Amino acid sequence: MGKLLQYINNPVFDNSYIGEEIGQGVYSEVYKIYSENSVSALKVKPVFADNTESLNKKLAVAQVEADIMYRLKACPYIVGYRGREVQKVTNSFYLFMIRTELLAQFSDYYNNIYNIAHDIGQALSYVHKNGIIHCDIKPDNFFRDLSGRYKLGDFNVSRYDGENRGIAGTAGYTAPELNESGCSYQSDIYSFGVSLSEISRRQVVSEEFYEIIKKACSADVHYRYRNVDDILYDIDNIKTDYYVDPAEYFG
Repeated sequence: MGKLLQYINNPVFDNSYIGEEIGQGVYSEVYKIYSENSVSALKVKPVFADNTESLNKKLAVAQVEADIMYRLKACPYIVGYRGREVQKVTNSFYLFMIRTELLAQFSDYYNNIYNIAHDIGQALSYVHKNGIIHCDIKPDNFFRDLSGRYKLGDFNVSRYDGENRGIAGTAGYTAPELNESGCSYQSDIYSFGVSLSEISRRQVVSEEFYEIIKKACSADVHYRYRNVDDILYDIDNIKTDYYVDPAEYFG
């Protein structure tokens, strides 16, 4: 059972009540929440501080994730944002909660790498066009809805272009230039390529698709794709025979 469950006041979000824990991250726990007609997900992050100034700064940092998800909520390839709430536990301890649609981690289901590349690529393109850098692209942050569509989630360390929040990412997926310049659109593309490379090891992919992956995660930033739309263009030119309509499996 999640450690934070004991601190959450019911109901949350009007008539929604907390249910079972469904996941844990480094900085948060995720629960199902139930209302009369729906089930959704609640990401809960503890915020501690010794003084008011520090507490306000940490709450402001937590708010960035909610702001980013709200800004991106129109994209069907991004985890759907349903709202946020802050609950006070003590004067120095708050719970910052983000409500989202309920999804499954994609690795639990049938996967087609061409579909994954297309859907997550569409999400990442939308993120970048909105002036946001995800900073933690990896398969653990890919999800699937009931229609079979893949979605990008977890904007915990994301930032607006030009915002300095320090180095972020997960070892094994971060671009080699990160130590020098911090997160960028190019580093997101590298992480996207590494993620596709990892998934491709469990599938048979065409030589053309393998070349796209290699270019996306090239250590040489000058050889790497300059934007996600170029990746999508190349994928669309080869995926016709490989794309699987999710409705055939989940419709």
